[in-house]
Amino acid sequence: MKRIRKDSLDAVLSRTDLAAVIGEYVRLQRSGSGYKGLCPFHNEKTPSFNVVPEKGLFYCFGCQKGGDAIAFLREIEGLTFVEAVERLAQKAGIQLEYEGSDGTPDEAARETRERDSLYELYERLTSAFQWLLREHPSGKPARDYLARRKVFRETLDSFRLGYAPRDRRWLFGFLRKKGYSPEFLAASGLFSREYPDRAFFADRVMFPITDSRGRTVAFGGRLLEGEGPKYLNSPESRIFHKQDNLFALSAAAMAIRRDRTALVCEGYMDVLAFHQAGLDNAVAPLGTAFTDGQARLLRRYADKVVFCFDSDEAGRRATEKALMTAARNGLLAKVLVLEGGKDPAEISETLGGEELKKLSTFTINGDDFVVRRARAAQDTTTAEGKALALKSLFPYMSALDSEIRLSEFADFAAREFRSKTDRILADFEKFRASGSRTEGIPATDGRIPALRPNSDLAFLAAAALNPGQFAAVRARMEAGDLDDEASRELFLALEECYRNDESDLDALLSRVTNPALRNYLMEKAASGEFAIQVDRLIRDGILNVRERSLERRRFRVVRQIAEYDAERDADSVSMNDLLYEKMFIDQELEKIKEERNERS
Repeated sequence: MKRIRKDSLDAVLSRTDLAAVIGEYVRLQRSGSGYKGLCPFHNEKTPSFNVVPEKGLFYCFGCQKGGDAIAFLREIEGLTFVEAVERLAQKAGIQLEYEGSDGTPDEAARETRERDSLYELYERLTSAFQWLLREHPSGKPARDYLARRKVFRETLDSFRLGYAPRDRRWLFGFLRKKGYSPEFLAASGLFSREYPDRAFFADRVMFPITDSRGRTVAFGGRLLEGEGPKYLNSPESRIFHKQDNLFALSAAAMAIRRDRTALVCEGYMDVLAFHQAGLDNAVAPLGTAFTDGQARLLRRYADKVVFCFDSDEAGRRATEKALMTAARNGLLAKVLVLEGGKDPAEISETLGGEELKKLSTFTINGDDFVVRRARAAQDTTTAEGKALALKSLFPYMSALDSEIRLSEFADFAAREFRSKTDRILADFEKFRASGSRTEGIPATDGRIPALRPNSDLAFLAAAALNPGQFAAVRARMEAGDLDDEASRELFLALEECYRNDESDLDALLSRVTNPALRNYLMEKAASGEFAIQVDRLIRDGILNVRERSLERRRFRVVRQIAEYDAERDADSVSMNDLLYEKMFIDQELEKIKEERNERS
């Protein structure tokens, strides 16, 4: 796996105009030395999203999201760390240097070239397939099929639909003429492994599958005539991993982020139907079950998900599994059930987009869907049937991401089955203890753990956010003088930065492992809370810590004096030593009192 060299990373951050980057997504207004705007990560009417260019940070006081330009792009575009840095480097005109899987820049550069060549190939092919669909006579059957399915011309263009010719050898010859080597094409995911010159897709309507940046990374194909699977997806490649991608995510990302809700449906045509009906937050999981990777991907954009799979038994089982996946990954879920056996594309064709949009308002809670399924599968008028129905809920309960959600669901199930919550939970605990959980350990919901602010954290944060101030702190105290773990971690991180002569906030944040502490520092940087009266805040903080530390020492010494036994303790410490230490501590405490009085 390639790694970006630190000097390249530093160059990107130093050359990046944070306000300009964020300004492409958020309307910013001047506020003091920084900017404010409506947060793109949650719905709000009053701006709580702050950008502090001099610190290189953004922070939202509403949802507590914050970080540097890399963190912003990762959150808003769903990019990986490397992808975000590469995007910023391209904007800044910086040539990145990497350390590759063997630790050498050459290996990473080779890997990057190969990936870029694949992106270029898939982009070229997307355009070629588009042209064949729109202009070439061989594309007429595909055009007729899409017309029958009521797919608008605007939809064809926005999703860049295409056509793969019936001649399986056409593509190989076309790409060889463009200069691609047989070895490169063999690894592209476009050709049969057994017959390297025969295209994987033939006589199919082509659906480009894109990454979060809108780059084509794979294709889905719908067979028009002949034998073979109706739908076919590209095999996995260097740039495509099916379980971590969703069809139409780049097209739907803005709407999903706006509403904090994703509509996950079964297939490509369903997605097109929903988008044509104005429900442009629709995506599909590429012919696979909804995976943990896809759920984690959606968590970057959404808090809620609505599943709309087929209404047959297979579709309902897929829905139940998808609900468990959503629960494991902290997504609140609902289910859109379209009765009558029709899928969204069929409803759009026969009744129109407006009717599909109306029907899409009829959703049920995911918990309700699971309980209804359990009741329908058993005769719950009998004790045995009720017990079996309740037991069938336990895998779903195992997936719930918090004890609060578990308790709420148990209450709901108890009401629906006229049972008792404590009995359901007791039986569930036996199930959980037996290791019968089939869906793995629930993931955390991604929320940052709480941090309890205190005066020590406050003055250390002031020192962190005002370069040059920590020298006075470290001269008069140590990490061990601090009472809580977060303050000690911050002190040690500041100490490490001091020793390495690093005064920027990014260097400090990279050394802080507690996410709540990082969040606290970004919040204070964004608010400018410690921009005034810094000297006094830090001085008072040092005095308070010193005083507490001395008081603890004095308590221990006084206790030793009171319990002193000359015969027992003479070898380890003398009474004179203890009295001298007490006198020294008293003098230091007096100095602190005098210093406070002088400066008050």
